[in-house]
Amino acid sequence: MMMNCLKKDLKKGSENKLNYRGGIIVDFAKVFTEFPVIETDKIRLRKLREEDAPALYRYYSNQNVHRHLDWNGPESLERSLEVIHFWNEGFENGWILRF
Repeated sequence: MMMNCLKKDLKKGSENKLNYRGGIIVDFAKVFTEFPVIETDKIRLRKLREEDAPALYRYYSNQNVHRHLDWNGPESLERSLEVIHFWNEGFENGWILRF
């Protein structure tokens, strides 16, 4: 359902721009009036909260996770809090949607 919403908005095209690789840059704040929640029988994706910082830090501390990424993740619990605030602020400013 979320993808249908996004596709409809992209077809309008007026607020969206192409990035240097030809992909579409979407202003998520214009597409979604609030942070989306995606839920299935096995998983629930939602906006990160401050209390998620320890789990975020543990997740990125796992070598099996970060060895496949171009970023090793936050190096401390304090940095995890900063990352959560940064991603949430990015959503409010319309440039990132990070679960």
